[in-house]
Amino acid sequence: MRPFLGRLGSFVRYLLHKEEPRGLHEQCRCCGTTVSDTLCHDCFQSAPMCQLCFTRTHNQTPFHWARVWSSEKSCFVQRDISELRFVISLGHNGGRCPLMTYDRSRSMRIVDVNGIHETRIQYCHCNSRVDQFEQLMNAGLFPATDTNPDTAITFNLLETFNIDSLVSKKAAYDFVTALRRRTDPDFPDRVPNIHPQFLRVVRVWRALQMFKQSGQGHGIDDVMQEFVPGWQGRSLIQSCLACPQVGFNMEEEVDEDEWKHVETLFLSADGHFGLQRKSKVEDPDDAADTEDIGLFPDDHVYAEYTSKAQDSTGKTTCANLKAANMQNKAKFIGLVISGVIAITCARHNFFLHGGMVNMIHGEKFNLTDLALAGVLRFLLLVRHIVLTYDIACQYEKNLVKRFKENFIGTPFEHLGLDEVVDRFLCLVPKMHLKGHIPDCQYEYSLNFTQNVGRTYGEGIEGTWAEAKQAGGMTREMNAGHRIDTLNALQNDWNITKLQNLFSSLFRQLTNARSQARRKLEFYKGQSKLNGQVRVEKWLKMSVKPVRKGKHVESVYRLKEDKSKSDAQIYRQMLDAEAEGTPNTNVKTPVSQFLNNGLKIQSTQRSIKANARKRDQTDADKTALAKQRASLRGSLKRWREEQEAICPSVLDLVLEQRFGHPEEERLFLPSDLSSAQRREHQLEHLSECEMKLRRGEANDAIRSLRTELRHLDALWDMKKKKANHNVGTERNLRGLKDVHNSEEKVRRLATKYRECRHAMLALGMSAADAKGYPVLEDADMYQKNVIQPHALGEGSTTESWLWVFGAVGSLSIEERNEFDMECK
Repeated sequence: MRPFLGRLGSFVRYLLHKEEPRGLHEQCRCCGTTVSDTLCHDCFQSAPMCQLCFTRTHNQTPFHWARVWSSEKSCFVQRDISELRFVISLGHNGGRCPLMTYDRSRSMRIVDVNGIHETRIQYCHCNSRVDQFEQLMNAGLFPATDTNPDTAITFNLLETFNIDSLVSKKAAYDFVTALRRRTDPDFPDRVPNIHPQFLRVVRVWRALQMFKQSGQGHGIDDVMQEFVPGWQGRSLIQSCLACPQVGFNMEEEVDEDEWKHVETLFLSADGHFGLQRKSKVEDPDDAADTEDIGLFPDDHVYAEYTSKAQDSTGKTTCANLKAANMQNKAKFIGLVISGVIAITCARHNFFLHGGMVNMIHGEKFNLTDLALAGVLRFLLLVRHIVLTYDIACQYEKNLVKRFKENFIGTPFEHLGLDEVVDRFLCLVPKMHLKGHIPDCQYEYSLNFTQNVGRTYGEGIEGTWAEAKQAGGMTREMNAGHRIDTLNALQNDWNITKLQNLFSSLFRQLTNARSQARRKLEFYKGQSKLNGQVRVEKWLKMSVKPVRKGKHVESVYRLKEDKSKSDAQIYRQMLDAEAEGTPNTNVKTPVSQFLNNGLKIQSTQRSIKANARKRDQTDADKTALAKQRASLRGSLKRWREEQEAICPSVLDLVLEQRFGHPEEERLFLPSDLSSAQRREHQLEHLSECEMKLRRGEANDAIRSLRTELRHLDALWDMKKKKANHNVGTERNLRGLKDVHNSEEKVRRLATKYRECRHAMLALGMSAADAKGYPVLEDADMYQKNVIQPHALGEGSTTESWLWVFGAVGSLSIEERNEFDMECK
């Protein structure tokens, strides 16, 4: 903005120059006979001209304002072209009717994008029959009435407002106010208020546009009903072309086992309280132009159904959501419509024909049933349907019973919808699932259900974010006007989604392929890690959740022993870790020497970590001094062994600086270069150390896995609600356990990294190195096996730390082989 701030003064001069351009009061450049006193700001780079030339050059653009210079006011005055003795002739494509005279013309109000014009037109009288409506429509003018109209609106303005309001949700009242200000910026109240006429024409125009876009104006139903079973006849709503529809994009006979995930239709249901309507005096003659051919059911069907269908919505026993708990509250006072319930396709977020109903006093199951029935009447041939609903655990109860009883006497009675919903699979969207009790998080989870892919079920929430912007104007509308507006808005949403559908599906397919490769590699690694016997046993298990009494059992649910205390669980994990630690104590002098060296290095790492601690107490310093003294003794004994086994290395030992014992280098084979190992004849020690390092790295990985699980368990126990108010002392003690576990994770990671570095220094081959990858901080992560998957976890893959590789403890046979080779 700074470059513009310095030039604001010159910019103002440009604007003022437009008020009195060059050529004004000079001879007209067009005819050369009269004075130029008229200017058109609607034309691009228009030069001043005389009034006669203005009318001649604007024969095809009669709604440009003529700005005529007023000598009395010393400024331009805005005039309609009719005030220059020009008459708009109809019926001759802009040409002049032979029978036209100025006296036979009539005054008419024309509304265009640049304002409201009081102009004169003349209908063509070349034929004996004069159809005013037809001549106006052929000229691109939409009359406000069908008989003897005195107001018309240009197609250009209607198209401009239609797109503008669909995108920005601008109300017609505000748009008309802006038009009045454009007509007369100084005194807009003097301009006629054409809001009632404009509103009426816009509603008809929107309905006509939907007839065109849907193909209804071209007789699409006669063609499609012959080829597509269950075609959605008499629908103005753009359908989702990617969802399965028998006869349209899928065969009637398919292999259910192989293609079940492809032929499954995913629907989402949800209520929205942002599209309300106030209780107010309304026009009794108002009727929707798109009723029962858009999203909403016929008004008579809705009224009859709601009067008979019993509301079976009870207080939820599960979800902590407002949808079922917060009903009949003061927020509905003064509203005749409290919102809407809609059905969309869950994967592509298209609103579906017949899938929206008004809510009167909150979200009721019988209203959701009506919206669902309006959609299912065209989906009778679809075999598999999954419905995601934020209160699905409550909604699916008595679902079939409600469809059998509540639709008696309605157009849906003999369609067999109860058989369709009987094969429904009701699930809860992934984000809303966290608001449910633990049992629901397994029984109604998209993560733990087969043949649903990566569907997350929350797409309908995104549609409400857009639709809610129209709530400010729709709550003030009459019933019919509101229906037409919502049909147009949501249909435009569908059209926008369709325009981006190809690129969106291609992007998702590309991402799915890359994720599938990672998932497959991880799956293979996990299968190898757990062994063939265990994997085959798991494959035979059913993945469907089973309700036993009040609880749900699932193969994905960790069976926790609730009778054990936190300390017992912690001790059990430690015992399991200890059992997995191999015995590296060997009897040969060489192996004992190297093994003791590795232990000394481990002690050095521990002392270094303790020395780095901040705010050490006197007790900590005393303990550190004792550790150093003990390490000094161990080093002295180990140096004696080193002198006996590899005496030539002592020269290197004596060359180093001696300080704290944890800083001393041991000069194991891995501490030397390959040339130095050959010089000191340490090749046999190098081979022995490589085996020990390999086992040490394996141990580090095994212990790291266990400790990461332990750390997750500690965090999970600390976050439990029961532990929130237990006093500062216990909270600090729990946090101390967490910090100790985190410190152990860091030490194990350092141990593995140093072992890997040592193995590389000893000449580990590139093939063997693949079994011991680089350990990054991001690799030390595991999904929580105690809780269900969090939102977004399904797209992540755990690191190499949890899959099969060369990591693992040395077997007894490997230890014996090691002992024999090192003798």
